Amino acid sequence: MSQNSSAHISDKISVSIPEYLLINDPERINKSVSIEVTDHCYQPRTDDLQSDWVAYVAAPAFKLIRKEQGHAINAFCSIGTGSGLDVLTGIEILGAKRVGLTDVHQDVVITAVDPAAVPAK
Repeated sequence: MSQNSSAHISDKISVSIPEYLLINDPERINKSVSIEVTDHCYQPRTDDLQSDWVAYVAAPAFKLIRKEQGHAINAFCSIGTGSGLDVLTGIEILGAKRVGLTDVHQDVVITAVDPAAVPAK
């Protein structure tokens, strides 16, 4: 096993999806998710959403893309997923039915796709 896959889980974070994505009622993912992050993972800034790139930059951009397209985006892929919140945002806001994710650290990918870490509706 590589060094990358031996990093440990450093934190478990609960995220209120309506607050994080500034939406009323999520349609495709749970209202609250519990995610695990590793030492190699981008740490979500749920305590300061203006400092969190997914909440402050990606989510508003996804909302504009969805509005401009006028329909769901079928597939979404995250390069350097971190905690996986970007993928959940793609599922919820873009309406993606197929998702892919990758990261340079194997432990980040394994943790991000763990169904126990991110419950789905």
